[in-house]
Parts: sequence; C-alpha cells; structure tokens
Amino acid sequence: MVKRLWFAALLMPAPAAIAAPPVVPTDHKLVIISIDGLDARFFHEADRLHLKIPTLRKLAATGVWADVVGMVPTETWPSHAVIVTGVPPGQNGVLSNEKSGKPGGRYWFENELKVPAIWRAASEKGLRTAAIYWPTTVGAHIDFNCPEYGEGGPEQEIQFDQVAGRCTPGLIDKITTWDNSFIAPLWDDRVCLDVLRYLLSSEKPDLTLVHLAELDAEQHETGAMSVYSRKVLENDDELIGAALLKLPAGTVVAIVSDHGFDSLNYVLRPRVMLKGTGLADMVFVRHGLIGTTSMKAATLLRKSVGVKRSGISREVPIAEVHRLAPDLRGWVAAFDSTSGYIPTEEVNGVAISAGNRKGVHGLWPTHDSSRAVFILSGPGVRRAVLRDISILDEAPTFADILGVNLGKLRGVSLWKRAALP
Repeated sequence: MVKRLWFAALLMPAPAAIAAPPVVPTDHKLVIISIDGLDARFFHEADRLHLKIPTLRKLAATGVWADVVGMVPTETWPSHAVIVTGVPPGQNGVLSNEKSGKPGGRYWFENELKVPAIWRAASEKGLRTAAIYWPTTVGAHIDFNCPEYGEGGPEQEIQFDQVAGRCTPGLIDKITTWDNSFIAPLWDDRVCLDVLRYLLSSEKPDLTLVHLAELDAEQHETGAMSVYSRKVLENDDELIGAALLKLPAGTVVAIVSDHGFDSLNYVLRPRVMLKGTGLADMVFVRHGLIGTTSMKAATLLRKSVGVKRSGISREVPIAEVHRLAPDLRGWVAAFDSTSGYIPTEEVNGVAISAGNRKGVHGLWPTHDSSRAVFILSGPGVRRAVLRDISILDEAPTFADILGVNLGKLRGVSLWKRAALP
C-alpha cells in the first residue's frame, strides 16, 4: 500500500440519498478545471518527482485539498458526469467511456444525461455558464460552449475544426479577434486554456467548466506518472497560471480530476493461478478487482495476499464491493492487485507475465493508484486538508458555492467545511 504523507486514507460509507438542504445564496463565481488523469500521487510525491507545478501547489496550499475516491467505473466520461450531476453513473446515465455495443461511441450529447447537470441549475437561476471541452455537452444549454467532440480520429489528435464546429456560434470568431494566434491544427490543452483566458477577460461567466485531456492521453501511451506525463502536467500548470491571472474578483477555483493511473508492468492471470483446482471458472475480473463466487476459491486466493510478486495486495471488504458495485453482489470475496499488476480473465499462458508498461485506469476506486484530486481555492475559502472524499461530494459543493439547487444528491457538500466563517 502507498504510504500517505498528508493524511491517512479513510473511505467513509456513502450516505443514502437525502433531500438537498436549502440553498444559501453566494456572490461567488466558480471556475472548475478538470485535469484528466491527475493522480493524487502527483501531489503526494511532487518533491520526489521534482515536479514544477507552482500554480497547482499554491492553490492546494492556500485552500482545501483532498484525495478523491471515485465511483465505478473509474473512467473519464462517467466520472465527469458524476462531477456535474452529483449522482452515480447508474442514475445519471453515463455508464462507461464507450456505449455498449458501439466501439468508439461516446456520450457526446447533453440529452444523454438522465438528470440535470449543474450548468442547467445555474442557467435556471439566471447565471451565465461556459464549458470548454467538457464531456457530454454537445447541444447543452450553456451560454459559451465548446464541447468535447471528436468522432473518427485518435483521441490524442482531436482536430481543431471538429470541436470548433460545435462551439457556440460566433464564439471562435470572437476569440480569434481577441487573440489572432488562437487557431491551431489540433484541439489541445493550450487551446482550452486560451478559450478560458478569453472568457475570464471578456465574458466573465458565473460558472466555467474546463476539461484538459493531454495528461490522460500521455499516460496511456507512456505509463502512469511517466517523465513525459510530468512535462505535460508542468506545461498545464504554466498555462493555468497564465489563465488565472484573468480571474474576476470573487472567483473560486476548483481543480478536480476523474481518476488516477496505474501502469501495465505485469499481466496477472488469477484463473491460471487456480488452474487444476476445478475452481478457475469461478474467478472473475471486474473494475480491476479479482472476485469469486466460491468460498473454496476465496480461501486459495487469500494465500497469495501480500506475498511478494504474487500480484495480489489485499482482500477488499465485501461490504465495500457490494456498496460501490451492486452488479457484483454475487461475489463472496474480492481481492485488489498490487500496483503495476493488472488482472485479466485470460486462461492461457503463465500466471504472471510482462506487460507493455502503458498506462491504464478503470481500476477499483480504492486501489492505490486510483485516487483523484480535489482542490478548492479563492476568496472565502479556508486552508484545510480533508480526509478522502467521495467524488459524489463535488457537485453539491459546487451547487452551494453558486447558490443553486441540484435536487436530491448522494454526496455531501463540503462548502460549510471549506468556507471561512
């Protein structure tokens, strides 16, 4: 297990759905910047990694900082839907990165959300809204919108025109007039943050959502927290710092992420481990967990827990499994893998073999490499380090900052804990 330097990891049970408390009006504007794949360890290990991220570290040091335990599945699209709706994937309708039976098919359109997102609640209150490359916002009721969209090409090479063609009519022309160096061949993090600079300078929305995707793409190619991904993060930090110089007075900044990352250093085949016992068919891999419906198989797997190079790090409490993944209620035991060992249901080959060392996510939310980041900084925000929070807590916090009502939510707002008296 990774040793936590700032606070002990403690996963609190998710509360049942509760009626939203009365909204307390505020005078704050809110900018939410999601850095896709920003693993919490980038902060815990910043000094060891010699990371030059002064903007992000200053925001964390002057505001509220927490590790975030995500929802199943710990993937980009469902996690971003949770951040803006405050309810789990099964309730908000965004169930995975790709639609079932539609390879490459994403949840591009707002009407694929089954519940209102925070931008709708803000608009209903008369607030001006903006979104820059945020998932599931094509066709959204957003005043200044450049939605994530990129069918038919590599995810790390989204053509500028594909996104620009979906932006709010006239917005690209306004930005180009404001900065004639704006247009680029690809839609990347620099472009996103140029749009942010323009919006903060000229339009001053009450709610702005920004999604930066390059860190995720780099880690997929070169591994979790690779030296190349660190350069991407350092570049993002510099660009964010420049954009935040344009912040209107009274603006609160949130830095969030959707999931962490692990590297496929080794392929772990638990079914091969149990070959010859007659129990291999009762072992499964879901959401990065190794599980079984057999008590006998569970007993055999327990013998590998914590054994060096076994690839199995711990047994996950079955109550946690059933709570975070109701589809696994038939399991009687579940086991998490050691960081760097990625489990698969393959039945051929050896129990453990070398992997391709590329980055992966979608693992169990409490896996050592799965935790995401939550930072809140700005006027009226106290300095505090919180214990692990749930990703479900983010939307109600944002709703309270803006003074809007998102209805019945599963998480708990952190605003009372974050705001100065």
